[in-house]
Amino acid sequence: MFWDGERWIDERPAVPAGTAGGRHERIKRWLATVPILLLVPALAIPFVVTSATSGDMQLTLQGNAYPGATVKLVGSHFPASTSMSAMWDDTKSLKTFTSNGDGAFTVSVQIPRRSALGSHELGVYLAAVKSRTTSTTSAGTKTGRQKQQPTPSPTSAPTPAPTAPPSGPVQIASVTVDVVPAATPTPKPTPDPTAVPTPAPTAVPTPKPTAVPTPAPTAVPTPAPTAVPTPAPTAVPTPAPTPTSTPAPCPASLQGAINATPTGGTLLLGACTFHEAVTVSRAMTIVGNRSTVIDGDGIRASWMTVSASNVTVDGLVMRNAAAGANQSGSLNVDGVSGFTLRNSALSGGSYADLRLWNGSGHTVTNSTFASGRDLGVVGWNFTDSLFSANRFTGNNTAGFDPGYEAGGIKLGEVDRVRIMNNEADNNAGPGIWCDAYCSAITISGNRVHDNTRPGILYEISTAGTITGNAVWENGFGFPGWGWGGGIVVSSSGTTDVSGNTVAWNADGIVVISQSRAGSPAVTGNVVHDNVVAMAPQPGDSSDKMAVAWIQDWSGVMYAAGSNNTGSGNDYWASVPEPQWARFGWNGAISSLSSFNATPGEDSGTYLASSALSSALVNAGIPTSPKAH
Repeated sequence: MFWDGERWIDERPAVPAGTAGGRHERIKRWLATVPILLLVPALAIPFVVTSATSGDMQLTLQGNAYPGATVKLVGSHFPASTSMSAMWDDTKSLKTFTSNGDGAFTVSVQIPRRSALGSHELGVYLAAVKSRTTSTTSAGTKTGRQKQQPTPSPTSAPTPAPTAPPSGPVQIASVTVDVVPAATPTPKPTPDPTAVPTPAPTAVPTPKPTAVPTPAPTAVPTPAPTAVPTPAPTAVPTPAPTPTSTPAPCPASLQGAINATPTGGTLLLGACTFHEAVTVSRAMTIVGNRSTVIDGDGIRASWMTVSASNVTVDGLVMRNAAAGANQSGSLNVDGVSGFTLRNSALSGGSYADLRLWNGSGHTVTNSTFASGRDLGVVGWNFTDSLFSANRFTGNNTAGFDPGYEAGGIKLGEVDRVRIMNNEADNNAGPGIWCDAYCSAITISGNRVHDNTRPGILYEISTAGTITGNAVWENGFGFPGWGWGGGIVVSSSGTTDVSGNTVAWNADGIVVISQSRAGSPAVTGNVVHDNVVAMAPQPGDSSDKMAVAWIQDWSGVMYAAGSNNTGSGNDYWASVPEPQWARFGWNGAISSLSSFNATPGEDSGTYLASSALSSALVNAGIPTSPKAH
């Protein structure tokens, strides 16, 4: 039996009713449920289910109701195939959606993160509504919020002809939500030391001292002095040297040493330099001391080919490969699983330093990929892998077109890959790029800076999580129409961009929708709780978009049911409002108050300069921009 998020599911086989076995089985199942029922009150965060009815309509809220939480709103018997809005406290639109043909719906909504604790009303309305806006005077200044009707953006988008103001949205059902504090993990209670009774000391009977008879002194005879022979001097043996750190050998041939290593064995190498290309064709571990070098000498395009699963390469330096074919790699891992590379330094690869193709369960950690002719790492069609604590720097030395393929690391058709806590810097192209059919990719905790194209580019992919990254000084090599963003989500869906600090890039965070072959629907993207700082450079005529949602075809990005939303982002700009195209939603928007009135932002605020400085210092980002 398990909870699927809505109900308990029992996977055990049914027992025919009315039989003795059935009765016994039902009793056993009832008894088995008792521990679960006893456990529910002890949960640290109760799963709240709140419901209400209005006529035949039924409305239920499921989830943990704390500020910023995502909960499910479930309705039935509502008007069929009808556009509706979920609205918080009659002032803030959370989501616009369309009911199913049977009048049912299940939508996820986020409780506003600035909600006060206590009771609130979550209503369902027949008409779409706009959220509250933030009134601003200039960059770095924040004033109070006021409820107002959306102000049309002063952009090229057509301004609707004035019509009589509508009578307002019509509420057809609502539910009361009790907002509680977000629970933190509750540590196991430590018993109060005073509550544990200390046992009274038990009197240990002290044995009565027994008189020890003192023996009468006995005359100790003094032996007559004996002549001690002086031993003849003997040679003191010199101890053999202790084998403390005997360096590993340098075999005449690295390939020969690999061939002599048994399957599953370990090959230890010292401070050696090898001038050969090698192949590893069975599982083993190769360990160098970070002075173990494979040198291509500019005449061999390959350093190492791995053609077996479960190979580990640790502590090697690989350098100076000759130029190779497109999408080649001087460390080439193809068609295998469980490859591990760690504590290594690769530079000057044929096309890429590392080519990782197919398989699953790869791990690449604590290594450097530098000066690849096109890329540091190129990877395709693998799953369940990790890139952590690496550096991708100074790649694309041959000047390949970054619009096609170049930069720090580029992956495609990969699933469930984590790119975490790396540094991607000074690449002639994007820093971190996932292109075409990536799914369930996590890009988190990275430091991405000084790349000529977007710092992070998530393109023609789905289900991405881009969070907690520090991203600065990217995109100045191609800043037009949002492509200079520190973070760019291009023709992708269901991607969450949150908690990033994005400063001093050509643009900030940009979601782009284009008619691209094989691209998913641009729906379900969320941009929230980021810090974005912009400082346009003198003479830079490109758009300086802090956060923008832009589209150049008749796609669904702006459709009510597409669920593309932004909220809670903090901004700073060196230029006061109004500024052309500072924001974007179905056209250019020049003020935050107007942007807050669109689905692209809700409750966005300007930061004071002191608050920005604190955020940048915490993220390890320079507090002022470079000149470009």
